Amino acid sequence: MPWPADCTERKLFVHDAGYDLAVLVYELHGERDVSGEHAQYCAELPAGTHHQLCGVHATVGNDDLEVLVRIRNDRLLYRDPPPRLPGNGGRAGRPRRYGEQFSCARPESWGEPDQQLTVSDEYYGQLTVTSWDGLHPKLDKKGHFAHRAEAPILSGTVIRVQVERLPGGRRPAPKPMWLFWSGQGTPDLERCWRSYLRRFDIEHYLKFLKSVLGWTSMALRHPDQAMRWTWVLLAAYAQILLARHLAQDQRYLWERRHHRRFSPGRVRRDFARVLPIIGTPATPPKPSKAGPGRSKGRTSTPAQRHPAIKKATPSR
Repeated sequence: MPWPADCTERKLFVHDAGYDLAVLVYELHGERDVSGEHAQYCAELPAGTHHQLCGVHATVGNDDLEVLVRIRNDRLLYRDPPPRLPGNGGRAGRPRRYGEQFSCARPESWGEPDQQLTVSDEYYGQLTVTSWDGLHPKLDKKGHFAHRAEAPILSGTVIRVQVERLPGGRRPAPKPMWLFWSGQGTPDLERCWRSYLRRFDIEHYLKFLKSVLGWTSMALRHPDQAMRWTWVLLAAYAQILLARHLAQDQRYLWERRHHRRFSPGRVRRDFARVLPIIGTPATPPKPSKAGPGRSKGRTSTPAQRHPAIKKATPSR
């Protein structure tokens, strides 16, 4: 799949639903005005009164960064409010901050999408990606925004991903996946849905290194030791992937038969049988006796301790 020409310049950060959407978008991109009328209303106020009522409307963000966060399938967001009529019917006051509701659980609130993509995938079948621009959540003045006079407006694009089937014929039927994108311009739907699925591979890879290959089980004291141990495990992982075509399915009684490519975990189960087949360039071990051990009268000294590496968070 060809990536966009600017994908190397614009960095896409993908997060699961456990991360705070509002904090991520605010710290990377800042906020914006709801409409030109809101800015016109604020221009008529003194600077001190404007800050007390509305807070800071425009924050310089990072134009080369994009954020993609998964949201719940019942998340409620809002569109921009409609422009006020001349004179506003004689009513005074500042313009509305929120318009019509957009509920992920109610299709009648979606309206016409701004973008739509339909592709055919080997594992997921017919895949439909739809997006709606100009949506923002309603935030409260608490937590990260407790110091503000008013909660910010964080606008972005909501993306809905619907697949025809799950890999391996898993049940139940797949439900739609909802994502929130924030960045400059409009999102690349092809890049967004593939990038989010890619994070599953990365998470399972890190989990395999930790739980199966023992990445974090070694008591290492120096960063160089941790780096060498990491490279050893990367080499072992590469050997497991290369041995896929030689491995046989060593499944447990409660597992289904595997008709596709074996996962690294299933290949490792059969690696004891694969090792004699592939051989090794190392020479056989030679018999030897035990070493001399510690000399008489020698005592152990405490191991050298190395301070943890900490990076200070730059202040905004």
